[in-house]
Amino acid sequence: MDGSARSACRFPGGPTASIWRLLAAEPGELSFAGLVGGSADPRNEWVIREVPADIVVEATFTNLTDGEPALSHVRWALRASP
Repeated sequence: MDGSARSACRFPGGPTASIWRLLAAEPGELSFAGLVGGSADPRNEWVIREVPADIVVEATFTNLTDGEPALSHVRWALRASP
């Protein structure tokens, strides 16, 4: 799960508790980096390639000249092991 261009989080043991914690937080109070397994480092490629997900939603801003970073995100997702 990618929270923004600058954070990523995976959910050991399942996402439910962490998602409810994020939803209950005040704006700016909590970030993915504050969650177990969270990081403030952009790890988009790692998340897309390594996290066992059935669905990847690509919604980043895209450079209309070269299609990046969206094009790379879609390529990584298509090459990821099921």
